[in-house]
Amino acid sequence: MDIDFARAFMYFAAMLFSLTVHEAAHALAAKMQGDDTAERLGRLTLSPLPHIDWIGTVALPLTGMLLSLPLLGWAKPVPVDPRNLRHPKWGNVIVAFAGPASNLVLCILCAIVGFTHRIFFFEALPQGSVFYPLIELVHAMIFVNAILAVFNMIPLPPLDGGAIAHILLPQRYAEAYEAYVAPYGFMILMLLAFAGGLFWVRVLAIQYVEIVNVAVSILFAPFVR
Repeated sequence: MDIDFARAFMYFAAMLFSLTVHEAAHALAAKMQGDDTAERLGRLTLSPLPHIDWIGTVALPLTGMLLSLPLLGWAKPVPVDPRNLRHPKWGNVIVAFAGPASNLVLCILCAIVGFTHRIFFFEALPQGSVFYPLIELVHAMIFVNAILAVFNMIPLPPLDGGAIAHILLPQRYAEAYEAYVAPYGFMILMLLAFAGGLFWVRVLAIQYVEIVNVAVSILFAPFVR
């Protein structure tokens, strides 16, 4: 099997930066809701080192890229003390959703950068130029962030969707979820990933990217000759 190590490294770099933004967004949302726990522990930062989870941030993404498996990953959870939040229930939801939301926004911003380069600045930064890998990184981040946003909304721990599900479920169902689903969330995710049960994550991510590209094209249409 031929492995494109340059492409794998590019997507790993995109994953690492995107996960860093994702976790920093959690920390920022928590601070804005009144809890500075993450900030005091050094998690309100765009340095990737405090956020790295060696399985979710390194091993799983690299394995997926090198073996053409699903491109999935996560970082070390940001600590949040609900007692400090102004509105504990909805504050928790906001904090949990901030991560995937940051990936949706980052996907849009990278799509805008990629579009403007292709339409307005391609001659200044053509393919093969010394700085063109930065453009390739931007294009990798478009897809990576779409994947992360969709994947992290799956209602299973340790993903953000699991935290949101636990918060929003009625108490009786939340207790059952905590007892019978949460302890096995990681195992379920791994089984789904390696058995092909998460193919729909890629499908939804591609559809989101297509919608973003169409929206960006419409937005910049008046400026294109």
